[in-house]
Amino acid sequence: MNPPSNRAPSLRILIAVTVSMVFAAAAGTVRAASMEYDLSGNTVLQAGAPAPAAPLILAQPTDALLQPGDVVRFSVVASGPGPLGYRWQHNGTDIPGADRDSLLLTGLPATLADYGHYRVIITTPGHSLASHNVTIFPDTNRNGIPDWWELQHFGDLAQSAYGDFDGDGVNNRDEWLDGTDPADPEDRFFRLRLNAAQGHIAAEPRSPTGRYPPGTTVHLRAHALGEGVFAYWWGDAEGLAETITVLMDRNRTINASFGDIPLPDALNNADLVFTTSLLYPWVGLFSPDAHDGIDLARSRPDLPDNAESWLQTTVQGPGTLRFHWSVSSQSNRDFLHFEVDGVSLAAISGTQAWHEVVKTFGPGSHTVRWRYAKDASGASGQDAGFVDAVSWTPETPPALEAALGGAFGRLLGIGPVAMTAQDEVFTTGPTAVESITSRNSQTTWLQPLDPVGPGTLTFWWRVDPRQNLQLRIDGAVVRTLTGGAGGQDWQRVDHILPTNSTLRWDHVSTTLPGTAWLDAASLTPAIDLATALDIEPADLPLTTGGDAPWLGAAWIAASDGVDAARSGAIGTNQESWIETTVTGPGTLAFNWRVSSRTTHFLRFEVDGVVLKSIAGEQPWESVVRTFGPGTHTVRWRYEKPNTSTGQGLDAGFLDQVRWTAETPPALSAAMGEPPVPILAGGPGPWLAQSEDVFSGSTAIRTDRPAGSANLNWLELQDVEGPGTFNFWWKAGPSQTLRLRSNNTIVATLAPGAAGSDWLPVALVIDSGVRTLRWELSGGATAGSGWIDGVELLPTLSLTEALDTAGSGLSWTTGGDDSWAGLQWSEAYDGVDAARSGEIGANQESWIETTLSGPGTLAFHWRVSSRTTHPLEFHVDGVLNAAIAGDLPWQQVVRTFGPGEHTVRWRYLRPNTTAGQNLDAGFLDAVVWTPQDPPPLAAALGQPPSPVLTGGPAGVAMRAQSEVVFEGASAVASTTIANSQLIWLEQQEVEGPATLGFWWRAGPQQTFRLRLNGTVVQTLTGGTAGQDWQRVDYVLDSGLHTLRWEHTNSTTHGSVWLDQVERRPPIPLATAL
Repeated sequence: MNPPSNRAPSLRILIAVTVSMVFAAAAGTVRAASMEYDLSGNTVLQAGAPAPAAPLILAQPTDALLQPGDVVRFSVVASGPGPLGYRWQHNGTDIPGADRDSLLLTGLPATLADYGHYRVIITTPGHSLASHNVTIFPDTNRNGIPDWWELQHFGDLAQSAYGDFDGDGVNNRDEWLDGTDPADPEDRFFRLRLNAAQGHIAAEPRSPTGRYPPGTTVHLRAHALGEGVFAYWWGDAEGLAETITVLMDRNRTINASFGDIPLPDALNNADLVFTTSLLYPWVGLFSPDAHDGIDLARSRPDLPDNAESWLQTTVQGPGTLRFHWSVSSQSNRDFLHFEVDGVSLAAISGTQAWHEVVKTFGPGSHTVRWRYAKDASGASGQDAGFVDAVSWTPETPPALEAALGGAFGRLLGIGPVAMTAQDEVFTTGPTAVESITSRNSQTTWLQPLDPVGPGTLTFWWRVDPRQNLQLRIDGAVVRTLTGGAGGQDWQRVDHILPTNSTLRWDHVSTTLPGTAWLDAASLTPAIDLATALDIEPADLPLTTGGDAPWLGAAWIAASDGVDAARSGAIGTNQESWIETTVTGPGTLAFNWRVSSRTTHFLRFEVDGVVLKSIAGEQPWESVVRTFGPGTHTVRWRYEKPNTSTGQGLDAGFLDQVRWTAETPPALSAAMGEPPVPILAGGPGPWLAQSEDVFSGSTAIRTDRPAGSANLNWLELQDVEGPGTFNFWWKAGPSQTLRLRSNNTIVATLAPGAAGSDWLPVALVIDSGVRTLRWELSGGATAGSGWIDGVELLPTLSLTEALDTAGSGLSWTTGGDDSWAGLQWSEAYDGVDAARSGEIGANQESWIETTLSGPGTLAFHWRVSSRTTHPLEFHVDGVLNAAIAGDLPWQQVVRTFGPGEHTVRWRYLRPNTTAGQNLDAGFLDAVVWTPQDPPPLAAALGQPPSPVLTGGPAGVAMRAQSEVVFEGASAVASTTIANSQLIWLEQQEVEGPATLGFWWRAGPQQTFRLRLNGTVVQTLTGGTAGQDWQRVDYVLDSGLHTLRWEHTNSTTHGSVWLDQVERRPPIPLATAL
């Protein structure tokens, strides 16, 4: 087919210079071969396959469709000994300049009847090979079908590819591909597509291609796998029988769904009769995710938009229906409804875990339906509803007053659906009150007709998801139980009524109808204040006053779980107080809490001075206060000093008041008997006390009054080194404790608004005499600080501190200050450790030793610094790991190959930023184990490069033989706390090569592979874990660092790694 000479195409030739091919290797893996060419088209690099002696065409050129204005491209993939030559020809004649492996033709007219033939001649020294002839077919209407075929069959180019010219149900492009006549409605094939999860479908007659002549009758039979059962057909055929017959009068897609068991078995109820929608039926399934862990009923999967799938039964009342349900759907769009007699009582959507529903029924027949309904678009999760454990118990409902507990006489219940008594859901039994809303935004309420109080009101309540129960006292809401997304189980409420009050419980639905319950309501009369406060001694005087007196009441939420005192009911700009008088010296201890607005305060006052205030919603807190000699007036005062309305319980509470007359211990004894003089000063005293100690019977406390200029201080003078200075300290909210050595700050504790618990300090003191001084400051906020356990111990040798006696390791230290051994209870082994020297800005302190490999080095390290002041670990001058900030002890395990290796730990402050926390690095429990080969490397399969592993204190990857993929051992990693990271690193891995290994992950664990810091592979354990999986990863040229990381979130668990290998690249011919 030669084009006319007067219409020869104009050619513009573009060349591609790199070709990548993918070949299937014999073992089933996929390998890539890459070829690169010089500007003349000659092969200069061919990786992955050997070149044959003569040219070999790996991919022939193919015919092309030409659409108006488009480029036509022919290409060839060839291999052979270089250099390769290319000569493209048109009708046997070389095309000038077309000497590359691709030929691009532009500017071709779109209407030629004959474009001729194209081919390429490939040459190597002494050889040549011609490709197949190819040609060009115009496709001027851009429908993917050659114009000549459309003109031959349609007579024009007006048809679309997916139109049906002859109306036979097969589109025009499929008829071109099938080789049938698109103008003959009798010349056609219909396609049958079959889908079956958890089973398979047998078709008779069978067609390997799925194409059938029109009018063919096909018999389909569904077969379940294992112990499963067929459920239903859906798609282009529907039905519940295992065998169906379809007529091939059009293209059809037919799906078979399978269940495991009949619906009565799945729902654990053989007495009720269950029916389901015919078009979209429910099915019974074996499932470990069922409520009973065995089986459940599930709505029809793949439900179309605006469709529903329902399950139904009928019960004869009176009685109680119980069931468990859950849903996995598009939140607030697709719902699982619970309906009684055509009315939806509850609906759930989104991801909802199993929870129980209990519904009582009056006399008569009632239709119960569970209906999963979809909206107009979208899907999420499993797109289904689930029901399990359905039970029906015929019975007669109990009386309403008895169901609440019988304490309040007559009850009044009002609402669209009145509260009722039932005996299926209760706390103490045998009955409880139930309230069910039938639609959104409904309110049902229950009220004793007579006022109640004073005393302690006690009751239990429970709500479904999206439901609220409220307790109103004299019309104001004082307690709320909110169901949220998951509902709330039974909770006990103890509320102190200061006066005779009107009670009312409101059940309010929000976005969904649902159920709420009340049970076991009672009133305990008020008790005297001394009994409520458990006051000791019993003759301690008590008075109360203000705008309303305090009262004593039984209360399970008291700090002792029995009783407490509560402030009186007051209004705006009012107060209620209680006070006593003590004669010092001695110690007062008490527990207090408040439930109020953040602008309404419970205050603790001594001799008319406010020492402490709390406001808002605060839990019980213990307070201990020491008093000097003399008589002191102590008052607790709840006040509302503004016009804001009450919030929470609108009260202050006091419990367990204890006064102990005593002589305070000596200051030196309280600190731990430091062997040097003590000098203390400042606006607040330093006192020995026994209420808050770290160890022993006493500790030092200082109380600092408010004021930015106020600073309490305590000095130890003439402290002689060398030695280790250890102590514990604690700071109150918004207070700062500092330790100075000869006026230089060497440690700081500044916990902020929350205050701190007891924390340790270990300081290495050089030779000489110095003064150590603690200072407590806090700006405008008053507060306290504590010191305990002060001791000065002799320094230790580094060998003793690092537990390396007998190991053959020798230690050197240097930098701007040397490391030193110290005795320290907070060391990793609880005895001793090494600490970096005292350094300043832009300084460092290091310690190092030399190892003779092969072998394994294990150590524990810790840092207490700024995040910009690191503790580093170096091997042979190369940084291997670093930590910074205030971190706990962590273990690191590192394997070494043969030869001498220098390891160094370096703490540095590479900037001018001031130190923070203990401003030091620590090292402990160094263990060197010579071995050949190292256990960790052997467990991995003998990788050829060093292996380094680490993680939190006492946790690192390890060799073990209990769980392996192959061989005698494998590497395992186990987290022992939430949100941990354990890692194993292989350095200097040379490419190009293929990295191969097997890995496995336990439930809720994540295993990642990083290549040069970038995550390239991830194995997620999910809920069930992942068994051994093979990974093959291609490494580019160069040296690489491989790092496997094991992380978890809320669940502890393990991961495993085995058979790590590096395979060099292989020739392409071998791969093929």
